[in-house]
Amino acid sequence: MILKKNIIAFAIASLLVGCGGGGEESVAPEPSPTPEPIPAPEPDPVPDTSAAVTFLLTGAVSVVTTNNTAVATPGGSSLVGAAKSANGKLNSFTFIDADNTEDFKQKKRAALAPRGRSSNAVAKEGEGGSASNLFIIDENGAMNFAAETEYDFKVSYSVVKDLKNEDGETEQFVYFAITNHDKHDGITPNDFWLSLEFIKATGNCAIFKVATTDGAWNCVAANTLPISMDVSYHQTMSDDKRKPLQVDEQGNVFVLARNLIITNELDTTGDGINDLYDLQPDWNVQPTIRKINPAGEVKEITRDDTWVQSYIKIDEDSLVYSYWGDNTGLKMIVGLAGDTQSTVELGKQGYWNDFFYAIDDHNTIIFSQNGGENNKGISFGQKSTTFAGGAETFNLNTKPFSSNSWDSTPRRVILADDGSIYGLFEDYTWNNDTQLSESWANLKRILPYSKATFARFNVGSNWWGYFDNGKRNIQLSKGYAFYLEDESHNAYGKRTNIKAVRMVDGELTTMLDGEWTTERYEISTWKLSGDIIYFSGFDSANSQMIAGQVDTLKMKQGASVDEYLTIGASASIVGENNVIEDYEVLRASESDNFTGGNPRIVQVYSDPENVYSASVEFNKYMSADSVNALISVNYQSELDETVDVTSMKVWLGRRLHLIFDSNYVIDDEGKTDPLPYDTDLNISVGGDALDLEGLQLLMSETPLTTKFTTRPETGFYTSLAEVIDGVSDGTVLRHSAAVDNNGKQAAVNLATDIKTINHRVEFSTPAIIEGRFTLRLTDPYQVNWNNVANNVIDTADSNREWHSFDWFDVDVHKNVYRQYRADNAQIDVKWERILDSLTVTPTTVADVDGKVFLDTAIAKTYIEIPDHYENIDGVMFSHQYDSLSAKNVRKNLTTGVKYHSQAGYMTDSDTEIVYHHSFGEWRDTEGNVLPPAANTVYTQEQWLDEVSGDILSDNLQWVGQTWMNIADNTEIFTRENTNWVENYYASDIDGDTKIDVSALAAFGGRTLAEGEIAEVTRDWLSTWEWQADFVAANFEKSTDDYRWFSFAEFGGYGLNNAQRNFNHIGLDNTYTNHFSHDWSNTINKDLVTNSTWLKHTFEYTTDAQDSSKVNLSYVVTDTEGVEVYNMTKALFVDVFEASWQYFTADDAQGGFGLQLSIENNGSTSIDNLKVTDLTDLDNVDTGGVIFSSEFTNGNEGVFVKVQN
Repeated sequence: MILKKNIIAFAIASLLVGCGGGGEESVAPEPSPTPEPIPAPEPDPVPDTSAAVTFLLTGAVSVVTTNNTAVATPGGSSLVGAAKSANGKLNSFTFIDADNTEDFKQKKRAALAPRGRSSNAVAKEGEGGSASNLFIIDENGAMNFAAETEYDFKVSYSVVKDLKNEDGETEQFVYFAITNHDKHDGITPNDFWLSLEFIKATGNCAIFKVATTDGAWNCVAANTLPISMDVSYHQTMSDDKRKPLQVDEQGNVFVLARNLIITNELDTTGDGINDLYDLQPDWNVQPTIRKINPAGEVKEITRDDTWVQSYIKIDEDSLVYSYWGDNTGLKMIVGLAGDTQSTVELGKQGYWNDFFYAIDDHNTIIFSQNGGENNKGISFGQKSTTFAGGAETFNLNTKPFSSNSWDSTPRRVILADDGSIYGLFEDYTWNNDTQLSESWANLKRILPYSKATFARFNVGSNWWGYFDNGKRNIQLSKGYAFYLEDESHNAYGKRTNIKAVRMVDGELTTMLDGEWTTERYEISTWKLSGDIIYFSGFDSANSQMIAGQVDTLKMKQGASVDEYLTIGASASIVGENNVIEDYEVLRASESDNFTGGNPRIVQVYSDPENVYSASVEFNKYMSADSVNALISVNYQSELDETVDVTSMKVWLGRRLHLIFDSNYVIDDEGKTDPLPYDTDLNISVGGDALDLEGLQLLMSETPLTTKFTTRPETGFYTSLAEVIDGVSDGTVLRHSAAVDNNGKQAAVNLATDIKTINHRVEFSTPAIIEGRFTLRLTDPYQVNWNNVANNVIDTADSNREWHSFDWFDVDVHKNVYRQYRADNAQIDVKWERILDSLTVTPTTVADVDGKVFLDTAIAKTYIEIPDHYENIDGVMFSHQYDSLSAKNVRKNLTTGVKYHSQAGYMTDSDTEIVYHHSFGEWRDTEGNVLPPAANTVYTQEQWLDEVSGDILSDNLQWVGQTWMNIADNTEIFTRENTNWVENYYASDIDGDTKIDVSALAAFGGRTLAEGEIAEVTRDWLSTWEWQADFVAANFEKSTDDYRWFSFAEFGGYGLNNAQRNFNHIGLDNTYTNHFSHDWSNTINKDLVTNSTWLKHTFEYTTDAQDSSKVNLSYVVTDTEGVEVYNMTKALFVDVFEASWQYFTADDAQGGFGLQLSIENNGSTSIDNLKVTDLTDLDNVDTGGVIFSSEFTNGNEGVFVKVQN
């Protein structure tokens, strides 16, 4: 406008100067006056935007934004309930939850109407008040608007940053961002459109920098719209302190944003100035990451054709971002401090089921790519110090922390204030009774390595919903894990409990769980800052917004709940409750300050089971670069060579975590090899390493080298677990089986030779394992069938026994001859063969009924005297064929001398050549035939002692087979001629202890009287079965796996298939003669529990009146002693071939045993194994305990490896 007026004035002046009056020519013209210089045109004044808003941050402790905007309700509201706010009234607010823009205006007018005007009047006269969602909470806990303005506006999130000014003084600033955040329903107005007039009034500003001291503000960059923190952003960002707007130490602002475009400009006043215009986001391209320096200069550092999902500023020279495009990935940008940047891919591209990332204290990105081949753990990326513009990635296998193999990556990591890295691992349970699946979150410490579960809680069926899209994440501070858990009541609805688990022992503290009538808090947001957890929410009992704090340091020091927990009402709510979405703390508590004295190593965390990492804790904050350059890990190879292990260094607080790669190469796509198994390693820190004060580690008294040994690849080793009273002392036995080795791995016989089973077996295991523990109630003996007599039983006649008699001979006197070879017969030393036995049993005939009985009382047993030769003196010579020498041999049974036969031969008297008869001719040794005219001498056959050369010259006489009475070794007889009779079966039908054989033809074939049952028969009846006639001597130590009465197993199905499955199989009682397992009635149960460890208790008890009745009781309890499962079952043990029935009290053996075995490949853990004799509980020395092991020193020889 000023420029226009100056131009017109200049034109008029020019016309006036050019129109001078007439005059005489002799008169010299007076010179025109020197024109005054025309001032340069002044530009249109820049609109004063500072008046558009006044920020009110004085006295603020925290800044919060709510889900909906609110208007103030005048008058306030008196404090009610147990809130601890300062005296006075609370500010009262009405929050507006609108469906669209018109609905918002209408509800806003209605909210302002109570000021004394009707809703119609408000509409006619102007709204007279603005709506905002930006609040401060002061030191008294009261909530106030954080800004005064005549415009409605809605802030999406804020960032607090301390910066150094030119004088070196620290100033605190709050950066506010307005985004295009909406509910994605296509109806509800989003933050940008609701704040549009406010943005225009502030110079098209959506990013504000505000000083907390006086509220002075400036626009970081005009026409720049940050992205919102939607659900996907919260899921991606494991570190909830990172937002799409981040500020470095130089005051440079990094923001993921898109441009705002001015369109449809209009000059409504005709003054040439466009005073109306449309402002909207540039939807034609994707948001980009921009660097905005303190002067407001903007530089885009990512492409606009790829959707950047989120990012983390690493240092002054690099950042990392996740993206979606043709693929999904994570990239690092290096060189931000220079003119050119290098972009490097971290990890692998691909679809990610769950992705998150965070950053340590020394520029290491910690991220997860959970999907497909990437489902192996978490990764660590650093800017390369070797390759300019490059990056290096190491992977850490997290399978040891997961309860299942198909999802072994944590849902996210949590960086704790003690320098540890924790992971939240999801565990799924399926309840067979309800047919529902639930998810549980297990909090595990990844670095330093620990197998303990520090907290476990139910997250229902919606993992991410449980954490309210990231706004209710777990907070870790001062050795406690804090998490929120909702609780329901039929009459009062839902409230939130704060739960704290003391991680050293699992002790649980629950807060905000008082009487439902007075304590009903719904917590929507919380944030850990220093030692304080700040939270906000709604007090449903009093309809008030509340703000609270948990002082974690006081809690650790043992203060009472009234000392470490404070809650105050912050505002009164008219209408519906509203949710606080963003929370920033302005007055953070100071962190622990470790200064003074030389640094030292407090502890080196190494676990034999852990072949992936180690951690070193210092007493002070160290110079990371100094320690990184002076730390080494190495071991001696089999060739006695020193092998250096490459490691990535990750720093958190005073802890250094080492991620190992024992075979580091640059072209293996990030593959990270663990440490070698069963190897002694050294971790050394150079003494010149410095702390942040420049003091050397060398001066410390702590050893600078630590040695540790990794576990064996397979077999037993000691492992650590959480300490659980009555379940585990924290030191457990762990077993890893070879991948290709299924079946039984190792076993321990807990008890053998139990005569009567009355025993308890107890042990503890993780709630879910890959391998299986199998407890068998066994028969420790098996049948040696060589010595078993077999009888026939008649199943139709009460199992009457019928004895089988082999064939026999009968002489004319009806004497029965049974020739047999005894089962235990051995080769006779003298005769050098097995001798047969012969029983001769006379028969008696009953005079009355003609029954014929074998008179076994006078039966005689004879031993065979085989046929042989005798000399005149009665010396016996055996005669047998020696197959080795192919000669007949005669042995003097008195002297033992053997004489071998020498065939007759011819000798040529002239040549003295000997000829033996062969192939029809007399031939010499070369096969030449004896000449017909030769003069010969014949030498007859003879018997020669080949040792001494003596010739047997006795005349011998053949003697046939005879039999000698074994009772007196004197009576000798020769069998008479006999008739052969086939084998038969006999049973004492009438119970007179004698067998009537008269029905056999050899004894006359007597005709039976009517109704009389023969006691002998040659026929096999259809109702007969063979049955052994066992005695104790028939049993020997068992080598069979199938001789068990009860088979109980718990665990999984092998490597990468961890389960919590219980099975029990007993014997089938329809098969009474032998061990037959009742697979069709198997008990199968999935032991659903939220516990990490379980205690298993088996009790076997025998009925005092009937030893064939044995009962099994199985009870499973969790870490709190709560029963998870119980089962009772009658066991069938009355098996005919079970040894317990045949051992007597005088026998040393017992017929029951207890064996515990480890089955399947994969890994298993066990602790507190104990066996108790329930009949000996009163024993003052043992209490009945007959076996126990806590595995303090490993296997201790308990389990014995099974040879497969």
